[in-house]
Amino acid sequence: MKRILLINPPYPFEEHPSPSFGLMSLAAYLIEKGYEVRIEDYIIENCSADRFKYVLDEFKPEVIGATAVSMTVKKSLSILKEYRLLSPGIITVMGGPHATFDSTGILISGYVDFIVRGEGEITFTELLSTISEGGDPAAVNGISYIMDGKVHLTPDRELIDDINILPYPARNLAALSRYKAMDLPINMITSRGCPHSCIFCLGRKMVGRRLRYYTIERVVDEFELLSKMEFSQINISDDLFTSNKNRCIAICDGIISRGIKQDW
Repeated sequence: MKRILLINPPYPFEEHPSPSFGLMSLAAYLIEKGYEVRIEDYIIENCSADRFKYVLDEFKPEVIGATAVSMTVKKSLSILKEYRLLSPGIITVMGGPHATFDSTGILISGYVDFIVRGEGEITFTELLSTISEGGDPAAVNGISYIMDGKVHLTPDRELIDDINILPYPARNLAALSRYKAMDLPINMITSRGCPHSCIFCLGRKMVGRRLRYYTIERVVDEFELLSKMEFSQINISDDLFTSNKNRCIAICDGIISRGIKQDW
C-alpha cells in the first residue's frame, strides 16, 4: 500500500486561501518513509467526477486522505463519497481540525474508514503500515474508526517531541504558480503548540499546550527559500510567533543579515 492521494477540498477565495500547509507537511513525511504521494487541491483544480476518474485512472491510489475545517467538511465528505463510488473498497481517511473534534460524527457518515486526530505525520504513517500488514488498528494511537458497528477511539498520540525531525513541506506537489498568479500568499510555520485556552481557537487542541520550536536557522533557511519563489507575501501561521520576544527578534535579525527582501 504505497500510493496515497491527499485531498484539499474547495475553500472560498474571499478567505484568501494559501496552499495546504498541513497536507504538504504530511506528504513530505510520507515521501521520506517511502510512499508515493499526490495532492489534489480542489481550491484550484476542477472539482468534478471527470477529474476524480482521471486521477483514479492515472495515479491508481490505494488510500485517499482528506483534510477539513468546519467550513469545508461537507464538501470534503462529498468528495470522498464520489471517489468511493468510483472506486469501491478504496480506503478513506480524514484528518484536520473538524475531523479531530467530531470524529464520531464524521465516521457515521459512512464515507470515512479512519480518522487521524491531531498531528498527522507519524499517526497516518503508522496507520498505513498497520493496514498494509493486516494489523489491528487498535494498536495505532491517535485514530478513530468503526468496528462491529461501534466507534472506537484509540488513546491520543503523544506530540512529536522534536519537530525538527520533520522535512520541509512538499511544496513541489502543489500548484504554487496558480496561487501566485492570483496574488495569494504562501505560508510557513516556525513552531507548534499554544498554552492558552481561547474557546474560539483550535491551536491547543490540535498541536498541544507545549510550544515546540523549529530552530532559528531552519526558520530563516525556509523563509529564504520561499522568498525566492516570488510570492507577494509570506504568511507565518504560528499561533504564537511573537510571544517569545528574543526568538522573534533573532529570526528577524537572521532575515536582515541575509539581505532578504520580502513582504511577510
